Amino acid sequence: ILATNLLPAPLTSSLSSSVYLATLTTDFDSDGLPDLWEIQHSLNYLDPSGQNGPLGDLSHNGIPNLLKYAFNLDPLSPSLTGLPITSIEVNPLDSLRYLTLRYRRLLAPGSLQYLIQTSPDLQSWSSNPLHFEELPSPTLNPDLLTETVTIRLQPSLDSPSATSRFLRIQVIAPPPPTSP
Repeated sequence: ILATNLLPAPLTSSLSSSVYLATLTTDFDSDGLPDLWEIQHSLNYLDPSGQNGPLGDLSHNGIPNLLKYAFNLDPLSPSLTGLPITSIEVNPLDSLRYLTLRYRRLLAPGSLQYLIQTSPDLQSWSSNPLHFEELPSPTLNPDLLTETVTIRLQPSLDSPSATSRFLRIQVIAPPPPTSP
């Protein structure tokens, strides 16, 4: 930037600075968190470690930055509002009870993946789509960045074949590139 006044003896001053363009897909430090999100939330987008990285927790509430990004939460807020919730709900079509999971999913997750998993014992987990169903028509949220998704565990809790089953969501970021 060069600035000059219009006086008879002009004074000139120059300033040099670097300008970076951060987009929803730019991830300069390859930590799975887009640079724009990191900048918006005062994280150092050039540092993938510690409190700035995907495993950091600036609000000290036990929720890492990667999950806060995936569910569109503020990494500086200790609030747990917006995290996935489970409940037992009656399906109006068959009047049976089902274990249900609701979560917010980014409309443009980039390379982030949301993986639904079930388990009979909390030891072994499976992503077999026969064990759950995603209800059609996720609901667009007012933030216009996420939609609310509803997952229903199969079979119903009222089914004679029902056994103990657990439901979770795993968020996966791509591994950072390896250097040669």
